[in-house]
Formats: sequence, C-alpha cells, structure tokens
Amino acid sequence: MKFYLCFIGLLFTVSSSAQLVITEPPFPRESGELQVVFDATQGSGGLEGYSGTVYAHTGVITNQSNGSSDWRYVKTSWGQNTPDTRMARIGSDRHSLSIDPDIRAYYGVPADEEILQLAFVFRSSATVNGQWLEGKTESGGDIFVDVFSDADDFLVQVQQPTQ
Repeated sequence: MKFYLCFIGLLFTVSSSAQLVITEPPFPRESGELQVVFDATQGSGGLEGYSGTVYAHTGVITNQSNGSSDWRYVKTSWGQNTPDTRMARIGSDRHSLSIDPDIRAYYGVPADEEILQLAFVFRSSATVNGQWLEGKTESGGDIFVDVFSDADDFLVQVQQPTQ
C-alpha cells in the first residue's frame, strides 16, 4: 500500500509541473501526427496574457544542419501568418499546433535526411508597439524538441527532478 501511495504522489508531482512545450505523444517520431502545446507563462513569458492569435515559427534540425541555428525546411518567413502555423488557443495562455500527417511530410524533409529536432519560436500575429511578442526559452533562446527514431523501442523521460 505504501508503494502505491508513493507512486501516486510521484505521478502528481510530475504531471503538475509546468513546461514550456509538451508534445503528444511525449516522444515525437517522424511517423504519425504530433500535437505541440506551448505554455506562454513559461520560458521568456513574452506571450503571457496575449489575447491575439499565436503562430509558430518552426523548422527542423537535421543531420545536415550546421548547429542549432541552422534551421532547415522552415515553414514560413518571419512574421508570415499561415494556416499551417496558426496555433489553436486551448486555454488561458496555452496554444496547440497540429503537425500532420507526420513530421517529415509537414516540413517537407527528404527521405535521405535524418530529423533530429523540431525548432520553434512562438510569436504574436502582429507587432505590438512595433515589436513581435515572442515565446522563447527562459534565456531568450530558440525552443527545441527532440525527434526519436522509429527504431527506438523503449524510451523513458524523467521530468522531475530537473537536475
């Protein structure tokens, strides 16, 4: 009985901690649809309280990228609002992006490139006081989500403790 109660407490701790971006499924793979949920209260907080539409500026890091700043197959130019990158408001300061039918098709990545990460900066649909509002990491960096190989059979993600 004690083990059961401790296990429930651990689940509650993990699920109640907020994250900047979560995905469904939790281990994104090239195949299958993916939901990316952005929490504007986390990270830089640049979009917290923003009531307009949020868009994802997004691309991928592949085995042919020259580092994390070398985004490839970027969906749109900065500031361009398209249906593919429009995020759905799913709650107060929470926004969701559907990547379908799968990651490779959504971004248009050729079969001979390995997709390593998804890259994001979330932004306001229009400038506010002459500037785009941006959702980034706490340090103001781009947001990256690892993409796992379809060959990976057993994956575990530890979310708490963070270090």
